[in-house]
Amino acid sequence: MAEDARLQIFAAFTGHLLCTLPVSHSDSLTSIKRKVERELQIPVREQRLLPLSSGPATLFAAQLWHEEEQQWDMATSALALIRLSPDRLKAFDILSSGGSLREIPEELRSDADIVLAAVSRNGFELQYAADVLRGNEAVALASVRENGLALKYVSAELKEDCDVVLAAVQNSGSALRYAGEGPRRDREVVMAAVSNCGTALPLASSELRADREVVLAACRECGLALRTAAENLRADRTVVLAAVRQDGLALRYAPTLQDDREVVQVAVAETTAALSYASASLRDDPEFAGAVAALQSDEDSSSYSGGSVHEEGADRFE
Repeated sequence: MAEDARLQIFAAFTGHLLCTLPVSHSDSLTSIKRKVERELQIPVREQRLLPLSSGPATLFAAQLWHEEEQQWDMATSALALIRLSPDRLKAFDILSSGGSLREIPEELRSDADIVLAAVSRNGFELQYAADVLRGNEAVALASVRENGLALKYVSAELKEDCDVVLAAVQNSGSALRYAGEGPRRDREVVMAAVSNCGTALPLASSELRADREVVLAACRECGLALRTAAENLRADRTVVLAAVRQDGLALRYAPTLQDDREVVQVAVAETTAALSYASASLRDDPEFAGAVAALQSDEDSSSYSGGSVHEEGADRFE
């Protein structure tokens, strides 16, 4: 850093730029704290300054306040500031020892740094935060990235925010149940949800339950997602085959294909219990019945050996 350079001071947990200070080789960590005090009216004794090696971070780990300050280095272009008033320090100590926000005085539950420290360790801690912070995007994102189901506790406004909901469903697809109507109509959000939790499909808009790619993604993750797909897709062989490969019992939700030999073969190869959903004419077919009987025999044998007959069963139908 050159003589009379500029030093950026960021809030440690939110990553917000608080101020920019002129510094020189003659400055020490103490003199920088005095400059911060003049600029931000934060007493020197309540400051902890930590270096940022690659610019501001949006969120620090919850144990950050236990890190030791380092000697001032002119090569450092940015510092993170944690304000450690006695009450805040006590709150951080509660969290660092495994405590909860609910153990912290209510007035401190509106402190963004404290709440971010809590939700970065347990997203469900958001439920104990002040209402104003449940509507804070940075806090909401930190919460749902740690646990997608924390979307339940964000503000109604942020439940309509596709970025927040996307982060939630990428962590847990079933978090879509807490999303507003807008994100449930958003293809990117819904695709992310059903790709890791096929059972989230019924939570999507009716338009997206009729989207072939979305339904395929859901059925590949959970075959029984076929149940809530649009009617025309429950008659789509490609979609139904994907579903019954994942769970043969999905055949139940494809009535128009229950006499399709290939579809039923794949379903029964996954589980012989799917045979109950095959058409009567197919079950009465001697060749088909013989193959199923052999498969059931193999399945009974595997219950003793612990093996799988799915792959072998599929071969029998070739």
